[in-house]
Amino acid sequence: MSPHYSPSMARKLSNPRPKVSRRAPPRRKACKQCAEAKARCDLEKPDCFRCKGRGLPCLYPSPSSTITGTALTNDLGRQDANGGRFDLSFICQPANGVHTPSPATSSSGNVVSLEQSSTVTATDNQEDIAPSTDHGPALETRLDFSAVDLRSTTDSSKIRDRWMESFVPSFSQRPKILQPYTVQFLSCVLRTYPKCMTRPNGLPPIIHPLQVVDQEMPLPLANCYSLVRMWYGRATGSEVIVTVTVKQEMERLLYEHQSYGQMELLATFQAYLIYVLMAYFSPVQGVSLVDHTTLVNLQELAYRISLTGLVCTEELSHSRPQWESWIVASAKRRTLYALYLFHNVFNSVCQLPNYIGEELHDLPVPASKTLWEARTRHAWEREYDYHLSTWQGNELCISELWRSPDTGSPERQKRIDQWMQSVDEFGMALFAVSAHIHGC
Repeated sequence: MSPHYSPSMARKLSNPRPKVSRRAPPRRKACKQCAEAKARCDLEKPDCFRCKGRGLPCLYPSPSSTITGTALTNDLGRQDANGGRFDLSFICQPANGVHTPSPATSSSGNVVSLEQSSTVTATDNQEDIAPSTDHGPALETRLDFSAVDLRSTTDSSKIRDRWMESFVPSFSQRPKILQPYTVQFLSCVLRTYPKCMTRPNGLPPIIHPLQVVDQEMPLPLANCYSLVRMWYGRATGSEVIVTVTVKQEMERLLYEHQSYGQMELLATFQAYLIYVLMAYFSPVQGVSLVDHTTLVNLQELAYRISLTGLVCTEELSHSRPQWESWIVASAKRRTLYALYLFHNVFNSVCQLPNYIGEELHDLPVPASKTLWEARTRHAWEREYDYHLSTWQGNELCISELWRSPDTGSPERQKRIDQWMQSVDEFGMALFAVSAHIHGC
């Protein structure tokens, strides 16, 4: 039987409705302030990083709203149009939108181009984030690190020679016994630090946010972001180029570090430690980039950064230091503590003895999470003034977490309890290891 067509059906067939291409909605939407400024948004709620730092109302669009501005889809680690170099402009673009970091360089100073590398790919589960294009005035984020005021209170030569104690210990060295579960705990914590750098806006807890966001990112850290993502995103068959590139960058840092200023030297120490953690805990099969010589190199870099001081002058007199000085001192100490923790793991795995780092005994423990993560000078100064008003006596020192006649005393316990109420994850991990070894 022939089908019956009505006139309306005939019109529909003669003038079919054009097909509309429907794009899937974006997975995550920037807040309205960042979308209008075409700026990177970290999507934190209730207030994103940019709005919080600028004192702006942070409003997210409703599910039915559309995002204004051009859709930007620079995936982490995707190849660009200039030959496949890794683009990190979205990570380290400052508030004025001027600086773009240089790509990774080899030991010869050449740009590390991965166009050989359709073989080197990024992980597929990274979120899209937009580069910063905000040209508005920076609000309390431009920092001047040219007049950092630090003091050296440690014996830097003992920091440099720490690795020797495992082979020829000094008479005064006190042994430190790490149980297998403590080593396992430390390994689980430390191996996450490089992986943090593969996430949008990710930072390991040894790198201060303002080292990479609110000023030009030092070249060692810009290269580190590129190479870490290349390492974890490598495809089968690209192992040689990946390991050679990372090894060359480590060699370049060692060759050039003596000519660096304080901020570049700190970035070099941080980047080198990240490479060591990455290569040790996530090795490429059949290739080892970490051995006893690597530890010697790390201790040399630690020695260099300690020569220019690890403590703010004001920290010794219970007063508020300059923010820039405090940032540098805190980042130095955190990186140094992370090195010593890794050294403990390395020695334990190699069945070498560990000894207490007596040379660090008078250095302050990591500061509160609020101080470390403060985005503006006003917020940091307000929080530091509150800390001074509530904290009694000198800053809590790392040696107060070690076993001593005062361990467990009411006074010592009160100081540790007050510190732990506000400490971040890095400080809590440091306390946990100390408690495993020395008790509470």
